[in-house]
Amino acid sequence: MHERLRFWRTEVAGVPQVTLCEAVNRYLAEPDRVGVTTVSNYERATQPRASFLAALKRVYPALNLDWLITGEGRPLQTSRGGLAVSVEGGPADRSTVDQLTDQPGMHRFRVLPLPAACILVAFLDEVRQSVPEYQDEQSRSWRDFLQRLSHFFFEPFQSTRHFVVLDIMSDSELTNYTLAVIGALRPLVASLRARQRAGSES
Repeated sequence: MHERLRFWRTEVAGVPQVTLCEAVNRYLAEPDRVGVTTVSNYERATQPRASFLAALKRVYPALNLDWLITGEGRPLQTSRGGLAVSVEGGPADRSTVDQLTDQPGMHRFRVLPLPAACILVAFLDEVRQSVPEYQDEQSRSWRDFLQRLSHFFFEPFQSTRHFVVLDIMSDSELTNYTLAVIGALRPLVASLRARQRAGSES
């Protein structure tokens, strides 16, 4: 369970422990509120309290608690209900996703189910925070990045005649594929952040 909780926080939600604490504490009574040390313990050794798990589910409605607690099933529930991944302080929803997929080069991401699309939105927000020249959504560098991401993401599904991803994969499979792709790209984001920090300190 410890590893699954850490996986959810780092690979699905993509947030630091302090952000997770702030989010779940909104749904916890004063005596049950958690700090970074508590969450760190939950991710290493201590069993999370039921109140914490209930609050976590309220923050991330698509979290599959059966998976988190027992390891059975998949991290995300596969319905098209919203996945509350924090994006710039608020939950990602269909309107946020639609704004993203309206950008040049992103139209193919419209095939993603909402949980997968919200994971993508959260990841792209991380990238934008890590690279100053990506802050402007109209900049050439940001649009070039989105084009490259789209090619990388969908290249395995290309056919010589048409795009067939919806015929190949279910919503659940697409969501888990998205998790795998984002997981593979996270080291890139980490290196970008390290480069930005080094530049600001020099």
